[in-house]
Amino acid sequence: MMKVLLPIDGSEESIALVAKFIAWEKNWSGFKEIHLINVQHSFHGDIGLFVNAEQMNSYHHDEGLKALEKARNELDCSGIKYKLHIGVGDPAEVIVQYANETQCDEIILSPIGLNRIASMILGSVESKIIELSKTPILLLK
Repeated sequence: MMKVLLPIDGSEESIALVAKFIAWEKNWSGFKEIHLINVQHSFHGDIGLFVNAEQMNSYHHDEGLKALEKARNELDCSGIKYKLHIGVGDPAEVIVQYANETQCDEIILSPIGLNRIASMILGSVESKIIELSKTPILLLK
């Protein structure tokens, strides 16, 4: 059984990745388990003085569901079943950790992201995932 992880940030590029994955998956139906993940950035500073942990968890969950909504609709319409996960923290680190914990066979990414110069200066989530991951990565262009 092949397990794949699709990180979704809610951007148009990540929704396009889902559409490409759906078209690709129809030609090769070797996937048995598909995981969608969205990672919310954790709060910084003294926000805990004003908001309790339950409110922060609820906020992250709601924002994660919003970011995953279009991707979920695309997969639902195509009849592809998936598992859903919302994480909190550094996106690349959480994605790699989740892939390891669930023993995913592949992480599927889109090479679309920051332009080349910004990516060289700032890095990108995709390049950090590639650097950190021991799980094979498939770039769908």
